[in-house]
Amino acid sequence: MNIDWAKWSWNPLTGRKFNCPYCYARRMATRFQDRYAPDFAPRFYPERLTAPARMKIPASREKEPGIPNVFTCSMGELFGDWVEQKWIDDILDAVRDAPQWNFLFLTKNPKRLVDIEWPENAWVGTTVDRQDRVEPAVKAMQKVKARVRYSP
Repeated sequence: MNIDWAKWSWNPLTGRKFNCPYCYARRMATRFQDRYAPDFAPRFYPERLTAPARMKIPASREKEPGIPNVFTCSMGELFGDWVEQKWIDDILDAVRDAPQWNFLFLTKNPKRLVDIEWPENAWVGTTVDRQDRVEPAVKAMQKVKARVRYSP
C-alpha cells in the first residue's frame, strides 16, 4: 500500500456488498480473484486476528510519519449491515491487544459506529459519496465516541 496516512493494512475481513462503480477494493479483488471470495462476498479471517499484537514498529522507521497507522479492512466494509457483530467485536478485541498501532476504520455506513465502545487506538471515519448521504453521516459521526474521528 502506498498512502501517506497509513503505512500498513490489515484485512481480517474482506469483501463488501456495496456495488460502487468506483470501488478500488472491488477492482483489486477482480484483479486478484484467487485471494477473495466469489463476487467479493464478505469473508472473515479469524486466523489474522493475532497479527497486529505480534507485529512491532521497526526501530529504523519509528519516526517515519504515518508508521504506526494501520488501515483496517481496506479490502472490505467492516460496518456493512451484513457483517456479524461478533466479527466486529473480535476485530476490536484484537485492536485493544495491539496498543502500539493506530487502527484506522473507514465506512460508508457510519450509523453502525455509534453504539461501539471504541479502543483508544481506534481512529474512526466515514466517506460520503453522494449528497443524500451527507446529513445522515454527519449526524451519525457526531454521536461516535471515538478518540479520533475523521473524514478523508
